[in-house]
Amino acid sequence: MVHACWHPDHMAYLQAQQLLGNNNTLTDALLLEGSRKGSTAYNAVETVLKGMEVPLPAGRVFHDKDGHPRSHVRVKWWKQNGSLRDLAMGAPQESDIPEDDIPQEHLVSYGTEEKPLFLGHYWLQGEPAPLASNVACLDYSVAKPGGKLVAYRWDGEKILDSRHFVAVNRFETD
Repeated sequence: MVHACWHPDHMAYLQAQQLLGNNNTLTDALLLEGSRKGSTAYNAVETVLKGMEVPLPAGRVFHDKDGHPRSHVRVKWWKQNGSLRDLAMGAPQESDIPEDDIPQEHLVSYGTEEKPLFLGHYWLQGEPAPLASNVACLDYSVAKPGGKLVAYRWDGEKILDSRHFVAVNRFETD
């Protein structure tokens, strides 16, 4: 399990520097070092907690749902190929995201032979389904009207199955 992105290089760095505790839990040292903007630990934590962000070409921006200009776009890191436009997350459809290939340094290698991975963070909508054969998001915006609380009943399978998702619609109050 990870909040947003299982990045093997960042996880290896955090482990090698002994910034993670048992079962990859947070430590006081990680909280301190990970809060120093610009440090390797900070960059690792940013990716693990927020996902992969790719810079747009110079001068290109899009405006997020709140109207803020963004010069970086989050990508569907679990996909192994596609253009920046294909893999962009959170950018409105009419955004000027180019069809450029994503630079190699912004791709994550989490192949289909890896263990099943469960994550949150992305506030998805619709019917829960695997993002890849071994990657599932459980965050279906339960904090938003129309959202769902989602779980996955994992029975040890290597290939995730849509039928194993369990979802409860958000209870709306007046």
